Amino acid sequence: MRVPTLPAACVRVPAALLLLASCGWKSDGEARLEGLYPTPPPRDAAACPLPDDPAAAATPVGGSCTRLAKGARAARIVQFGTINPMNLGPWNLRIVDSFVAVPVADGSSFHMTFCGQDTSLTDADDRPIAMGATHMPDATRDAIAAHDVVLPIVEGASFGRVAWIWGAKDLADPFGDPLPTEAEPAHEWDEDADGHPGVTVGVLVPQGDRYMARRSTWTFRTPAISLDSAWVTGTVQPFAVEEHALGASTDALKTVAPIVPRDKCGALVQMRCVRDSYSCADLRRDAAWLFRDAPQ
Repeated sequence: MRVPTLPAACVRVPAALLLLASCGWKSDGEARLEGLYPTPPPRDAAACPLPDDPAAAATPVGGSCTRLAKGARAARIVQFGTINPMNLGPWNLRIVDSFVAVPVADGSSFHMTFCGQDTSLTDADDRPIAMGATHMPDATRDAIAAHDVVLPIVEGASFGRVAWIWGAKDLADPFGDPLPTEAEPAHEWDEDADGHPGVTVGVLVPQGDRYMARRSTWTFRTPAISLDSAWVTGTVQPFAVEEHALGASTDALKTVAPIVPRDKCGALVQMRCVRDSYSCADLRRDAAWLFRDAPQ
């Protein structure tokens, strides 16, 4: 059963929020956002499938959330793109980053612990592609998870912009400064401490490891919050993923194909209220069904 939702800004209505576009009015901030990043066309659910199993058994997750930033949440950001490595594509790419998000006491942000990344690569007929498919070693995941992603909360109703960086540090401007490359390694960081630059990501075909720096940039539209506060859902428009190879176990793996967002898919953020003790191990166990009833 779908839970009715209202935009987060409409759930709490101090005077400053009555101007938000989600309540039927147009604020200067919303107008500027729309001018910079026009609302994308509706998501094509059939062409942009979410990684949920309708047959997977669900278990209770508890939780007590009374507003956007009151209570722990399991979260995922689902990004749909295309890549065209060596002109063999374009292929469809889906990236799912999962987190356990805990709000700080004053409600100004969530601190999100990274729980894992799942990727799928398919052709135009939705057939799996092995060439170039990647997997994340546990050691890489755990090293990235050691540094929380801070998700700002703006006016108690929306999310601030985020630049999430792997394998690089000390960038004066995390959104705009160049990432390190093999030729220009400034700011490179052996984040997973395995003796290789950047972070190590496994490649399945051809088999080997790529050592890389990566930046995900997320700009969030004002999300909706369900009437019972169990769900927070919205779009990430725009999003960008930038990757640079800092080395590889074989030269063939040093080539990184650009990731281009898919027009009718974009990216989604989904957050579900969970008990305070909910962990990444719980999220990984429940991933097949945890978000499947999220309001669309």
